[in-house]
Amino acid sequence: MVTGSGRVAPWEGTRVTDGSDLAADMARLRAATEGDIAVFGSSSLTVTLLEQGLMDELRTLLHPVVLSAAAGVSSPV
Repeated sequence: MVTGSGRVAPWEGTRVTDGSDLAADMARLRAATEGDIAVFGSSSLTVTLLEQGLMDELRTLLHPVVLSAAAGVSSPV
């Protein structure tokens, strides 16, 4: 979980970071786990991971619901 609020999720296996060094965080996470790492609901984190070359594969799931005028994955951050 990448968070700036300091709140920690109670889910088993959750690792928490403030995102200040995503490259190091991703390296530790990849070394400590097997399988895929998923990003849910954060277009800004997804864009940052793409910009820093930290994402190997991108699978986009689109849901035809308009929620707001917030920036999306294809919008500049």
